[in-house]
Amino acid sequence: MLGIFTIMSNLAVFSARWYLDSSIKSGIHDMVVRDARVMSLFVKHLSFSDLLTGVYLLGICYHNELFKGHYKADAIEWMHSATCKALGVI
Repeated sequence: MLGIFTIMSNLAVFSARWYLDSSIKSGIHDMVVRDARVMSLFVKHLSFSDLLTGVYLLGICYHNELFKGHYKADAIEWMHSATCKALGVI
């Protein structure tokens, strides 16, 4: 549940920032506009990294349910699987 909420909320933040960036116009206050774009870039990067955290949480929770009660028997297979390696990269 937390993973889904994390993904949805960070998608909302990322898309809202994308929309706001497209509406920022250059003008008299170019320094303010530049600062707003830099801040928006930081917020987009943070929301994307948090989105990846949600993906990681969903993957780990799903596989936790799969291996519940018999992880020891499947541990070597899990550690060498592509899913484990992909989640480790995230």
